[in-house]
Parts: sequence; C-alpha cells; structure tokens
Amino acid sequence: MVQGVGFRMFVAEVAARRGISGWVRNLPDGAVEIQATATQDRLTELIDVVRQGPTGSRVDDMVTDIKETPAEHGEGFHIRSSEN
Repeated sequence: MVQGVGFRMFVAEVAARRGISGWVRNLPDGAVEIQATATQDRLTELIDVVRQGPTGSRVDDMVTDIKETPAEHGEGFHIRSSEN
C-alpha cells in the first residue's frame, strides 16, 4: 500500500535518470505496478532502488516478473492513473 510518500514520482524520477522506459501506477488494492523496459543491469538497479523506496516509505513485499523483450527507445517513463 502506498499513501502520501510520493512513491510513483520517486519511481518515475529514478527510472528517467537511468534511461528506463515504461510506467508506474497505483492499483485499486493499494499496491504499485511498474512496467519497465531497459537492459538487465538497469532493471536490476531499478529493482534495488525501488526496494528501498523514498524517504518515509516502507516496502514490505515486492514481486518481479522479468521478461526479455525488444527495447522500445524514446518512450520515456510516465506516471499513469489507475484506470489506464
């Protein structure tokens, strides 16, 4: 569950600084979903940083599902609403 800690903005900033494409959104159950496209090394970095979270946050559990897919360059990283 994420409330009031700027978690999506934190993820978007971390991903953008690392050149990772994709998006982050809150789910109706309070969880956060991240879809990211990058090299394995960059994805590992993102996972490590997200596991720590921003100041004031606590990450209790994390499920990762990494699939090798062709990179889509130039897409950027976005915050989505839960409806998208």
